[in-house]
Parts: sequence; structure tokens; C-alpha cells
Amino acid sequence: QEIPLAYSVEKKDFIDKLAQVTKFCAIPAQNARFLITPQDSVTILPDIEGREIDASGAYQQLNAVLEKGGRAPAELALAYRVIKASKTAEELAGYGLTGLVSSYATEFNARRSARTNNIKQAAASLDQVLLAPGDVFSFNRTVGPRTKEKGYDEADVIMNNKLVPGMGGGVCQVSTTLYNAALRAGLEIKERYPHSLVI
Repeated sequence: QEIPLAYSVEKKDFIDKLAQVTKFCAIPAQNARFLITPQDSVTILPDIEGREIDASGAYQQLNAVLEKGGRAPAELALAYRVIKASKTAEELAGYGLTGLVSSYATEFNARRSARTNNIKQAAASLDQVLLAPGDVFSFNRTVGPRTKEKGYDEADVIMNNKLVPGMGGGVCQVSTTLYNAALRAGLEIKERYPHSLVI
């Protein structure tokens, strides 16, 4: 007696696997960005659409074959899906920024590689953060936990009036620099926590 087999494919597994094997042809979308020129004026770099294989469409094709009694493997016509940028040039233009509001600079020894890496990691997470009128910014919420998984290294931190090794040493310099830029911009400071040592 011939017993027909019923085929089924788990959608999430299929989409995950297809994304894995087609990631070489995916192009991520690029958000529009503010760029401050050497003359302290602001220009906007345009957003760029991305693309990826339409895994949901491919799954629907496969499901249609299986529902008609076809057998896996089946031939699928893969198509691209457009990925829109989450920040467009039009949206950024709506902010009305025309020039640099304020700046502040501090110096550090770039040869101290672990500390330098931590400063770069923290600064990168602040890049292109946009605040609308009335928004409240939190340094710790924006930068997030300083962990090895997030790319931070162990470097000197201040604890109980002493320098001791700790994860993310140097991030305090980023917060101090940003704090001074915020003061120069005339922003209201809602809350701050100083170090136990004068910096």
C-alpha cells in the first residue's frame, strides 16, 4: 500500500536558514546623517535604500507547492525586498539644524589602548543621537552597560578615591566631555553624578 507523506516546513526555521545562505547578497539600508563641515555648518548625507531576499515570499511559494501535494525540494523564484532607511533626509531636514550649537574637547593618551577603545565604543554609541525639543537624554541609557560582549576592555576606573582596574575605564571621560558641551549649549541638566575624585 502506498502511503503519501505530508510535508510541512516551519516558517521561522525556513526564513532564518534562507537569510543565512543569502546574506552575501543583502545590502543594508543606510540612514541619512548629519555632517558638520569644517566651517561648522550642517549638511545632510542622504538615506540609501537597502535590499534583502524576500524570505516570506519564498516561504509562501514553497508552501503552495507542498499544499498541492508537491515534494520538497522545490524550485523557488527568489526576489529582492526593498529595505527603507529608518531616518530619511527629509526627516532630518525637518529638524532645521543649520550649524554647530556647541562643542567641547578633552585630551587622552591614545597609546593606552584599552582606555582608548572604551572611549571609542562609548562615543560611537552617541554618534547621530537626535534630541527633539522636550526630549530628555540619559548618558547611561544611551551608552548601555559596559561589558566585554559590547566590545569594552578593562582599564583604570575611579572607585573609593582610587584608580583600580574595571570594565569600561575611560567612559567617564566621554560623559564629562559631553556634559561640558551640554552646558555650553545651554541645555538643562536634570541629574548628574560626580566622581569621588576631582577630574
